[in-house]
Amino acid sequence: MQPLTPGEVQGMQPYAPPKTVKAIVVQGHDVPLSQVYVGTGPDCDAPHYHASKGSVKALDGTVIVDSEGCGFGRVRETPVIDAVVK
Repeated sequence: MQPLTPGEVQGMQPYAPPKTVKAIVVQGHDVPLSQVYVGTGPDCDAPHYHASKGSVKALDGTVIVDSEGCGFGRVRETPVIDAVVK
């Protein structure tokens, strides 16, 4: 194996693992947990996710307005994922 040339070395960038955040998937978009809260009450039969500020901004930039009822889904039915921040 040949050693790298100075030009090849200069063009290298250090490896950095992808940054991830905890998120839920809403309408096919990854929404950070930092933008939602878990609510309870008569509008849904179980703890569920709602937007902290009326709407959320998904990692891809999509704005999703909070709905009534069980909001963005019941906690027990909505998996939390490690979403990659691009």
